[in-house]
Amino acid sequence: MLKVPLKLPEDIVDYVSRNYAEEEIPIVMAALGNAKLHDGRDPDFRMLRCALVGSNNSIEGIENLVSLLAVDYRDVIVAGEYADKDGELVQVRDLSLPISSDGQ
Repeated sequence: MLKVPLKLPEDIVDYVSRNYAEEEIPIVMAALGNAKLHDGRDPDFRMLRCALVGSNNSIEGIENLVSLLAVDYRDVIVAGEYADKDGELVQVRDLSLPISSDGQ
């Protein structure tokens, strides 16, 4: 049975609405709702935000990152919060905080 979170934070819902086509929204929401960590726990909202931002607004990207949560959530955090600056990984956003309307 499909499990979708009953109550996602408004910033996540807004981000999905702004960045995915109408027909893609149910797919993204289902992916978020079915996300699990390696030990079977539900990921926290930071990890879901990281998967969204790291996906570059693609269905394939969100599905890949949600699957990666079950392997190693740290890779998903890197995808969402970090960028390469002169060969170094640098944290460019903190997704433990809500995503702003400009996507950061």
